[in-house]
Order: sequence, then structure tokens, then C-alpha cells
Amino acid sequence: MADEVDKHDIGALIKKIRINHDAESTTTSDYLTAQEHRLFGSSSGKREYYENPYTPIAVVDGIITVEECEVIRGRVAVFHVFPSHYGKGDVSQFYGRALLSSLDINPDSPTYGQTLNDPELLNSEYFPEMNPKEAKGRQPFPFKRD
Repeated sequence: MADEVDKHDIGALIKKIRINHDAESTTTSDYLTAQEHRLFGSSSGKREYYENPYTPIAVVDGIITVEECEVIRGRVAVFHVFPSHYGKGDVSQFYGRALLSSLDINPDSPTYGQTLNDPELLNSEYFPEMNPKEAKGRQPFPFKRD
């Protein structure tokens, strides 16, 4: 792991992610989980990410701590998604925004480092329900919790 940084310095935390990743396969958005990457149309790459779909990629890779990642996610708060994953809009709409879930920061918890909930589509009332034909062919919500 790289040198420790002030966990409240978002710029330093993002830089820490960038420095410690192979530029070909990852981005500074690795404070997102595999589930969240899939919601905006990105593949998250490695098998380990899909085996841990609710844990941020930079945490899975050991680049930043759960607590550092929670600080970033708390400041970023939202990200772009395809509303079609939520059964809204049409499959080409890419202007939905979803709320990032907090992480479980209790080190004694079996879900330590995982998101507490699935991302929530904001302003869903602005997106019409998908027509049945489009809804039938849409990609399902990735890694949706029961």
C-alpha cells in the first residue's frame, strides 16, 4: 500500500488510487463497486471484483482502506447510471443519477467494506416507465440484492 495520506484529503485519496493502479485496466472511479460500475455501463475487469460486487474496487485491491473509501464516497455522493437498469426511460438514456450507499465500516461485521444498500435512482419520477418491449430486452439490475 502507498504512503498513508490524510483520510479527509479527497484529492490525495484519489491520487493514491491513480498511482497504485495499472492505467490500462482501472480508473480513479475505483471508489465504486463492481455493481456500481455495471450500472453506468463499465465492466470492472477482474474476477475478484465480481466475487465482491458490493465492495469498492480500490478496497478489494488493498489500495485504500474502507474508511478512506467511505470518505470519498460521502463527498462524491452520486454517480451517473443508465435508468434502464431501474426499468425507467429507454435503453439509450444515460443521464440518470444514483445515490451511492454508505459502506459498512464496522470491522467486526461480516459485511465490513460492503455497501449497505443497492444504489438508489434519484429523481426517478422524471423517467417514464419503460415500454414492455424495451423492458423485456433490458439488462437486469446487476448484483441486485433480494
